Amino acid sequence: MLAHIFVLFLTAKCNTVNVLKKIGLTITIICATLMLWGQNVQPKQSEPSQITDKQISLFVNALVAVMPIQQQAENDKIKAVESNGLTIDEFNRLSQKFRAKGKEGSIDENTLKTFERIAKEIQIIKQTAQIETTRAITKAGLTPEEYLELITAYNTDTEAKAKVDKLLKERN
Repeated sequence: MLAHIFVLFLTAKCNTVNVLKKIGLTITIICATLMLWGQNVQPKQSEPSQITDKQISLFVNALVAVMPIQQQAENDKIKAVESNGLTIDEFNRLSQKFRAKGKEGSIDENTLKTFERIAKEIQIIKQTAQIETTRAITKAGLTPEEYLELITAYNTDTEAKAKVDKLLKERN
């Protein structure tokens, strides 16, 4: 659980709208993958030639629906940390210490309680976002497995990537 929270918080800094525009769609797709991997969904390997224009269109619909869910979840996680008196960097350092040493070690009692409270809040936010993301993907006409297959295609098939990027550009 804490490993997933830590990984998601490493991406949290990159999930504001302005930064997404600078680093592009790839980070959003990676975040979407992380959200779904939490549900142990594994993509099937797909041949680049098997991806249809309809699948590309459904994938873009899903991406457009998933991005605001992810952005809101990341904002909520940041708010959970900061409203408990920590910065994201402090929380990440505590997370690393906690994973390295367990509950014992150089973490004082109050800090440990704060960390655990934040971790619980983040877990709830993550679970809610996973449910909403899965619903959005399904509503867009894909299964989570198909969505992950298309993420894989986006990252490995230059033709599929170009089609997805073109459709996204047209929608903006």
